[in-house]
Amino acid sequence: MPKTTGKRDMENRNQLMIQHIENDLPFAIIDKAKYGQRINALLVYPKNPSGTYWGFEHALPFIRKPMEKPKSTMPGLALLTIPNFFPENFHFKYIDLNIESLKEEDIEWSDIILTSSMIVNKESIEGIAQRVDQYNKMIVYGGPFPTENFDEIHYGNGIFVLNEAELTLSLFLEDLKKGMPKRVYARPSSETQRQDLIRKFGSGTDTDIELTKTWADLKQTPRVRYDLLKLNRYHSMIIQLSRGCPMGCNFCGVRKLNGGMTRYYPVDIVLENLDALFESGWRGSLFVADDNTIGNYGQANKIFKAIAQWQKKHKYPFQLGTEISVNFASNPEMLDGYREAGGTFGFIGIETPNVKSLYECGKQINLKELLKREGMSFKDVPTLTEEQERDLSNKQTAQIISCTHKIQNAGIEVFYGLIVGFDNDPLETFDRQIKIIQEGGVPVAMIGLLCVLKGTSFYDQLSEQGRLKGEIGGVNTHSFTTNYVREGFAKLSDCDLKEGYRRVLNTLYDNNLSHYLARSQILLNNLGENKNFSRAVGLAELSALVRAFVKLGTRKPYSKKLRRFLWYNLCHHPKKFAEAVRLVIYGYHFRKITQRSVMKDDLLDYVITEHHSFINELQERVTNVLGQIAGYSDGIREYLSEDNNRFIAFMEEKTDEILASGSDLQKYLKLEKEKLVMNIKEFFTKKTRFYRKEMRQSYRILLDRIEAIELKSLGLNVNLDLSC
Repeated sequence: MPKTTGKRDMENRNQLMIQHIENDLPFAIIDKAKYGQRINALLVYPKNPSGTYWGFEHALPFIRKPMEKPKSTMPGLALLTIPNFFPENFHFKYIDLNIESLKEEDIEWSDIILTSSMIVNKESIEGIAQRVDQYNKMIVYGGPFPTENFDEIHYGNGIFVLNEAELTLSLFLEDLKKGMPKRVYARPSSETQRQDLIRKFGSGTDTDIELTKTWADLKQTPRVRYDLLKLNRYHSMIIQLSRGCPMGCNFCGVRKLNGGMTRYYPVDIVLENLDALFESGWRGSLFVADDNTIGNYGQANKIFKAIAQWQKKHKYPFQLGTEISVNFASNPEMLDGYREAGGTFGFIGIETPNVKSLYECGKQINLKELLKREGMSFKDVPTLTEEQERDLSNKQTAQIISCTHKIQNAGIEVFYGLIVGFDNDPLETFDRQIKIIQEGGVPVAMIGLLCVLKGTSFYDQLSEQGRLKGEIGGVNTHSFTTNYVREGFAKLSDCDLKEGYRRVLNTLYDNNLSHYLARSQILLNNLGENKNFSRAVGLAELSALVRAFVKLGTRKPYSKKLRRFLWYNLCHHPKKFAEAVRLVIYGYHFRKITQRSVMKDDLLDYVITEHHSFINELQERVTNVLGQIAGYSDGIREYLSEDNNRFIAFMEEKTDEILASGSDLQKYLKLEKEKLVMNIKEFFTKKTRFYRKEMRQSYRILLDRIEAIELKSLGLNVNLDLSC
């Protein structure tokens, strides 16, 4: 009997092996999963792009933690949440490519690699897929990017576990245990999404794609594994209180990903995660990574009260930050509740103060208070005359500034997120954006061009209009191009939009940091006392201050202003001096990112101008030579019809001229290419200053493209057939 069972078992294993070799899936993990053996699971969080405001890469070196300095702003939350979904025979290791590299021994150690990514991680996730493929390891793709852009990810041994993990991960684990995992597990919320998935993966037994109208029950979400992290390598930690958003912003894909209502975690799960983070030893900043924490005021306040009690019991170890709204200022209960919970800063998606642009993008919440006061409804906005729109937009600008000050007075710093480039944006939009940021006293203001992302209603709308012209990697700040057609639809031309956007950036983060320090001072003047958060100067702040003086020196264009700013606040706001130090460090980061981005755009504009001039002149010369050759052809036909001797004499005379023209053109091409390269090198050397390292790759690609220019590509591909 045992022999028969063993033989049958071996036959089944062999059959599984044949099936999985045919499906290009690694057999080793299939075998281990089926028989409950130890499985090593590697959680790999992809690298975020460098050179962004949110990365704070130039600010982190000033900050010191015990033993190490932070290398990343915060970890990814999804990969830290999923381990407790897995059986006990899975053992986990977490690799964050923002703080360390993916080593060969890590990949060899693993039986399965799990990733979670957003659109900004596109390049990094491709690199991970290519490396993993060399080792024949199973890789699982999850997160917003593969959910919306699954067709852009390398296939290989990849398995796609899409949408919310609570809905699809258990299905994958069940099939893995049976030894027959499918290629994709998805619970799309729309029929369009389902059809797109079927077009990519098919609808056979190798897929599990079903339309769903329900969202995950967050009671099923397990405790976050903060113990997997190297805590000292991060500036902030991360937690989630809710998912989903009731707002209808057309440029955002949250409603399709996580639903059109805010679903909150049970209070006990939230407190369990706070306990886990506290037990891990973390103290300091804690970012609430929700889609819309205050989407339901009643539920949000209930959680804030529970967190406040927990914080009080543990002597306020965490300082919270999350996304809030302008209307926060008009709800004292919410404002007090958030502050009591340890809230110290809030991010507001202002988008724009222009009322028709807010209507265009569906950001109704931002206009709620203004329209109520004016006795209007959201539907009235499109009917406004130009004068009425200007008047209402100016009132909206003033209201944003007033609400910002109220929130600051409560002891909560405000960050802004803003967008330019809506079809209805007038020329005044740039001055209004500058006004609300400067007068509102908002040092941390992320402003970018409107871009279209897959999975949004804006994408669907522009696709129907035939206006899409390419993809963007998700980073819209300091990008100077859009990925959709604006001419003929928008009030502003592309040229006006770009110049206006550059002017906003150069004003907000000017070379001397004058405007930045001015609004930082407004913030410190307005910032009320938050009794639950001490802003006193400690050893870490003093250490950061010393490094700031060493790094920023005394000869920078802004050095004198920084010293005056710090001295003034030491004298007038000693309790906020730690904040003044932080703002100086942030300013250094924002200025460097902005100046580098503008410089890259300058280089691109210069190259385009030089390149076009070069190509146009070269094509003119090519046209002249082709004209000569055409004239010679006419002469050939004339002489062929008359006298053979005269034809031979003509050919002897003109052949030398044709060859001489071609030779001259080749020499000209070579000299002009060398001249163009020299001009670009000179511009690169003089203008890019401290940003050469970051721009070197683009610079080399540019030179290679210039070198590849040939006469043949410009139309001089002449073949005189004289066989007649």
